[in-house]
Amino acid sequence: MSQANDPAGNAAAPAPGKGRGRVITLVAILLVALCLVFGEQFWLKPSVEESVRMVLTQMQGPDGKPMDVSLGQPEFSLLNRTVTVPNLAVRSNSQQGPVTTTIDTLVLKLPVRAILACTELTELFLPAKGPMLVADSVETRNLTVHSPQGRTTVQRQTTEELTIDAAMLRRMLTAPDKPDTTAIIYASGAKRAGGVFCNVHAEAPGIRIDLDVKKFSFAGWNGREVKSAASEGI
Repeated sequence: MSQANDPAGNAAAPAPGKGRGRVITLVAILLVALCLVFGEQFWLKPSVEESVRMVLTQMQGPDGKPMDVSLGQPEFSLLNRTVTVPNLAVRSNSQQGPVTTTIDTLVLKLPVRAILACTELTELFLPAKGPMLVADSVETRNLTVHSPQGRTTVQRQTTEELTIDAAMLRRMLTAPDKPDTTAIIYASGAKRAGGVFCNVHAEAPGIRIDLDVKKFSFAGWNGREVKSAASEGI
C-alpha cells in the first residue's frame, strides 16, 4: 500500500511532540517509583517499625505495672503491607504468679490508614471515636504461655480484621501513660479468630489436665463478648 505523504513508500516518522510526551511520562513514572522507594526506606519503614516496637514494649500488665518485653527487630514491607516481629517474649505478673508468653513470629498485615497513623500524621488518620481497623490479619506462630498453673501452646493462630477503639489506639500511640493489656482487650474486636494444634497442660491440687485440640475458632469478638466459638479434634 502506498504512503500518501511519502512517494518512496517509507513510513512517516513519529511527530517530535509525541516522542517528547512519552519520555516525560516515563520520567514521571520513574520519579514516582523512586519517591515510593525512598519514602518507604527513610520515612514509612522506620516509623511503622518504631511504632510497633513501642506499642509492644510499653504496655502495662494486668497488675498495672510495666511488662518485661523483648523482641527481635520488626521488619516492615510496604509491598505486602506486613510487619514481621521475631522472637517476641512477654513476662508479666498475675495473682497466681509470673506468666511468660513467647511467640516465635508475629506477622501483622496493616491497612493503609493504620500505616499512615504510625507516622507523624497520627492525628490526621485516627478517627475521633469508634473502632478503627488496625490489622487486616494477625498471625502468631508457635505461641507458648507458661504460668504457675501449667503451659499452653498453639502452633499457629490467626485473627481477621482486628479493630481497636480510636481513643484507646490514640493513647497507645501518643499518650505517656500507656494502657494495660486488659483495657486494650476490652477495647478491641475482630471478625473471627482461631488456631490449630493447641495443647493445654494444667495442674492444681488434686487436678491434672492434658488437652489437645486440633482446631478452634471464634467469631464476632467485641470487647467482652464473643458471638460464637467452636473446636474440633479434642
